[in-house]
Amino acid sequence: MTAILLGITAYGVTISIGWLTGVSKSLVPFGRATQEIAIISATGAAVTGAGALLLASVRFTTVLHIYPNGIRRYARRRIVFSIRESDLFLHWDEIAQISPGDLGVRVGSAPHPVIALTTTSLVPQAFRTHHDGDYSVAIMAHKLVSEPNTLFALLKRLHEKPHDRKLISEPSATELLRPPPLRERFRSARAHKAKA
Repeated sequence: MTAILLGITAYGVTISIGWLTGVSKSLVPFGRATQEIAIISATGAAVTGAGALLLASVRFTTVLHIYPNGIRRYARRRIVFSIRESDLFLHWDEIAQISPGDLGVRVGSAPHPVIALTTTSLVPQAFRTHHDGDYSVAIMAHKLVSEPNTLFALLKRLHEKPHDRKLISEPSATELLRPPPLRERFRSARAHKAKA
């Protein structure tokens, strides 16, 4: 989106400079190379340029670390000069339940996948994001690089089977986040659909 806005900005500036210098009047349709069009193009270039800078200054970062003794979620939100950070660590004992969820916000027809953690203790206000509650923490799975269903299955497994937590510290731990083959995922989805 930023690149598109920068392209429109460059085109608007080029039209304005071309009209002012009289070098090129072929950038607009015949009969439209007027002072008004040059002013409108310059104004539009300024607005789209400001929009591109605004979009470029917005950043959302989410990092999830899984340890044998708990989960650490780091979330950073930067909008222009406003920066908000949340660095929350939850011990496995503090997590009462891990369940799938979505924000209800849809991109096309697909909801944003979220992994909801219900906690046994109050989540401090300073460590909450705007999706968290008093006793709930939202892991925005769609912002992470791992496949959401595989991440959910791993977290659920580690929560329910404490003896499996040692697998996180082994050299082959990255294999725990490898999604199953596509054929197996389709088979599982068909079986789940048949139950519903």
